[in-house]
Amino acid sequence: MIKKVTFSFLFFCLLEVLVVSCCKDEYNLYLTSINFTVEDNADFDITTIKYEDLQLNLFLTYETELTYLKKELSRLSNKAYATSCDETYIVRNKASQVKITCDATFQNIEAGNSLNELFYLNHNGTLKAVDRVLDYINQDNYYYGDFYQFVLANPINEDVSASFKISISLENGELIERSTVTTTITAE
Repeated sequence: MIKKVTFSFLFFCLLEVLVVSCCKDEYNLYLTSINFTVEDNADFDITTIKYEDLQLNLFLTYETELTYLKKELSRLSNKAYATSCDETYIVRNKASQVKITCDATFQNIEAGNSLNELFYLNHNGTLKAVDRVLDYINQDNYYYGDFYQFVLANPINEDVSASFKISISLENGELIERSTVTTTITAE
């Protein structure tokens, strides 16, 4: 009788390790913070930047959370015994809008209004509309952090001293904003 109980216990433990432990993990991803900086591609002095060397950098940081921890806290064995597990990442509270503005009139656009039409997203050497960054922010992949670059689409017609701001609206109504330091952008 003791042998049957022992074998039954070992059988169920092995079954847990082989079947349950090898199931895929599902994670929720939440955009938790951003950083927005200005960069001079010609040198590292950002006090004065020629328009063609201006680059705005967006850094995103995500937090991951195992979904099964929310649903079910009891397991027979630890998933650490699994030899390989698939991981699925799902972005929760997706970004719905991205807007770049500045605190000065820039290319005849008043301060505080969207400058999205003046900038391009430089993604792997391909220039895309600023709004296309939403496709990348909302991808269901694993993120620790992401980095995006925005460059001017065309030459500017006059020098301007400004601080740029990026605003990311999330589906739940939350707004995440960050600003760059003030820098002077020159037309020549």
